[in-house]
Amino acid sequence: DANPEDYARKGAVVFTPAGTPLVRLEVPAAFGTTGRAPAPACRVVLIETWRLIHPSHRVVTHQLPYDAIRAFEALRPTFDQPLLSTLLGHRDRYDGEVKRGYRLLLQVTSDPQAAFHWGDEEELAFFVSEKALAAHDFSGADVRVGD
Repeated sequence: DANPEDYARKGAVVFTPAGTPLVRLEVPAAFGTTGRAPAPACRVVLIETWRLIHPSHRVVTHQLPYDAIRAFEALRPTFDQPLLSTLLGHRDRYDGEVKRGYRLLLQVTSDPQAAFHWGDEEELAFFVSEKALAAHDFSGADVRVGD
């Protein structure tokens, strides 16, 4: 992360097949030399939700007629959608730069309580191609910070 243009552009997704016991790993020695501190372990609770996609998402911009896009843009702000960390689904914010054939794998929002701050208080997002997701191949995951 020494180069601002590379900020959080490097990331790894670790796939653990169902039924495999999770094992806590040591923080790599090189991590400590960068002035960063590892995040503490935390419990993750998944809650199923329904959310509207952002008007910039390809489904809206490429499949709806112009008048329907404008109506959707006018409707969306009436729904108060707090930023949430999300597994699969769609981003909460601008989604126009998602590569064709890719989808959101994980969005981690900034959280002052957990001391996570991504960019300008936005989110860290991992995208993966549909084909790679089906094959459990996360080696080509695309990492983005903010919008």
